[in-house]
Amino acid sequence: MRQRIDYIVFLRVFCTICVLIDHVPLVASHVFASQITSTDFFATKAIVHLVHFAVPVFVMITGALLLDPSRPVPFEKALKKYAWRMVVVLLTVGWFFAMMEYYSTYKEISFSLFFIPFLNVLTGNTWTHMWYLYMLVGLYLIIPFLKTIVENSQKNVIALIVILFIFTSAMPAVNVFFGFKLGVEFPISSCYVLYLLLGYVLSKSEFKMKCVPVIVIVILSVFLLFCCYGEKFGGEWTEKLNFFDTYRSPIEVLIASALFLFAKNISYRSMCDLWIIKVLDNNSFGIYVFHMLWINILYKVLKINPFDYGLFMLIPVLIGVLVLSVLTTEIFRRLPLVGKFI
Repeated sequence: MRQRIDYIVFLRVFCTICVLIDHVPLVASHVFASQITSTDFFATKAIVHLVHFAVPVFVMITGALLLDPSRPVPFEKALKKYAWRMVVVLLTVGWFFAMMEYYSTYKEISFSLFFIPFLNVLTGNTWTHMWYLYMLVGLYLIIPFLKTIVENSQKNVIALIVILFIFTSAMPAVNVFFGFKLGVEFPISSCYVLYLLLGYVLSKSEFKMKCVPVIVIVILSVFLLFCCYGEKFGGEWTEKLNFFDTYRSPIEVLIASALFLFAKNISYRSMCDLWIIKVLDNNSFGIYVFHMLWINILYKVLKINPFDYGLFMLIPVLIGVLVLSVLTTEIFRRLPLVGKFI
């Protein structure tokens, strides 16, 4: 059994909660778009901008753990253990979500209720938050090859990070703001490979200046709030400023990296011993998978609009979704054959 890494536990729990902080108001603003005030809409945008680092940090955690030279990950293990886990969840939970969506649209029980949602899962046309699982399948399959680079040359790892940052983050930003697109294409054109490698490199970093990451996070978060305000003016500036809130934005790369470094240099031993932290850490993947089920039930089935009761109503909704997602995860784990994959 591997030793617990406290800062990884903290980041995993913190980012799991941040995903809920992101999705609880965001989905409500879409479902009840015609009923919310401009103030509520702006507040939602601000919240979403400020916690959008969660998924990049999740990928960085994966890189810190699986790219570690002390952890062997041959291709067979990457395929049969890690990638296969995502496939099973997609073909069970993802299929169930797709069937729910199909039934809510067509209100019929027939062969199509099972077949068409199955095709939708294969083509990635299921609930939007499940994109993360599809991305992880590809990411896991490339890890054995990245480990070859990691284990043989630290300089090559740094060089690859710089190249990935230029081609997957910096140049897309230049394209959005100035309309200039570099003709050269980089074969590995995913910002998630960048985050994967960043997680590994920063996990090995000896950087100790705690105040620097905090300053970076505060300054860039304030900048994102200004971007959020600027989006209200519409036009071409909305598209340009929206780019800063995407996962490939240089701003998100810097915030995620700064948060990772800050977390790495803080002691969490007493906090990580708390039972609630252990529960959330152990169920973090299941919380991510199932939280959207309960959000959709609350908003689309029960028609509960938290904005009717003020922004602070989002807090009990978030807590309720979190508790229900943990319970759903624990129940799913008790299912034969598939329960072990959550």
